[in-house]
Amino acid sequence: MKRFRFRVKALLIGACLFAYVVLGFTTVLELVGRKPLPDHLIEDFNYYARAYKDAFELGDPYAVRDIGTGFLYPPPALLIVGLYARVSSLMPRVALLGATNILLVSLMVYAVGQRHGYTLSDIWWWFPLALGFAPFLETLLLGQINVMTHFGILLLFLWQDVRPLLGGAGLALGIVTKVTPLAFLGYLLARRKLKAIAGTVVGLAVFCLLAGWIFGWHTFASFFDVFKQLLEAFPLDPNSHSFVAVLNRLVPLPYETLMVIHRWLTVYMIAVFVLSGILTTLTREREPLFIILCFGLALVPNVMWYHHYVFFLLPVIVWLAWRRKHPAVVAWCFVGLTLIQMDRLYSFLQLTNGALAHGFGHLSILMILVGQLCRTRRLLKSKPRLWKLLRR
Repeated sequence: MKRFRFRVKALLIGACLFAYVVLGFTTVLELVGRKPLPDHLIEDFNYYARAYKDAFELGDPYAVRDIGTGFLYPPPALLIVGLYARVSSLMPRVALLGATNILLVSLMVYAVGQRHGYTLSDIWWWFPLALGFAPFLETLLLGQINVMTHFGILLLFLWQDVRPLLGGAGLALGIVTKVTPLAFLGYLLARRKLKAIAGTVVGLAVFCLLAGWIFGWHTFASFFDVFKQLLEAFPLDPNSHSFVAVLNRLVPLPYETLMVIHRWLTVYMIAVFVLSGILTTLTREREPLFIILCFGLALVPNVMWYHHYVFFLLPVIVWLAWRRKHPAVVAWCFVGLTLIQMDRLYSFLQLTNGALAHGFGHLSILMILVGQLCRTRRLLKSKPRLWKLLRR
């Protein structure tokens, strides 16, 4: 009887994963229909490679500043871009970039599972969950470098306790390729990981010194100008997946109103980060604030595209591992990632084009935060003196 139940469970899991992966590829194939190959293969990375070339030939990697076709990352990100831009032929470049992204996501799944005491037989189904995720597949198609940012944050998560200086260096990698991971310094402060903060500072200094020496110090001034323009941009076209763009598609609003809504969203998210950080200092838990930051930093930017949902993978995997694959958490995460697969399709179901993804992300944040509040309350009640002091 047990063997029969095991086989039924395995078949059910296999069927769900098969449908999930097929849906992921279907979503990306629809994008290919609108952006035929090979003309648009690793299109975004080719823009970065052009910026790398411009840094040497024109002395300015930010010669093109248009959102979508320009290089808008910090100058040290060119150090990463250069590793692949030096491969001149298209297909070898595609293969190298794709292999790197697949390897890093696979390492992320394996490392988080191992960190929480799982074997490969326990977490085998996490691999198709991550590698078949449509935003990740779109990342491969467009040649994005977001997975490298993700990997830097993963190193912070894995090494903040055992190798804090190297963990901080990993965060530095995330910061120089995306900027927003700077918020994880607050996470380290809440967990009192001063060595990891020092590692981040040293890592940033090394990256910046190398970039300044190779590409010129003037590139930093150009980037700050670009970054200021980026903060003031609010793309509202059908491809944009920022909160205000999704809201505007559901309920058209004046541009000024959308800007106000985004500011309040930012204030709300900062308040959530701060509250979660305070609770973290009391409970000493490593996962809740980390998960909340990962979700929040993916959802709050004013410039956001569908492939940015790839940043959901790390918090989802960490959540599954931390909660010991609790059935409710497994079901919630699987349904959420599946909805994101479907939410991109135009011809299949005509869903909300982003609203379901934002809903999943924000509800996940609230679920984690409420759990933190409950555990903190129980902890304080077990320490009457501290509980009385905080209630005064």
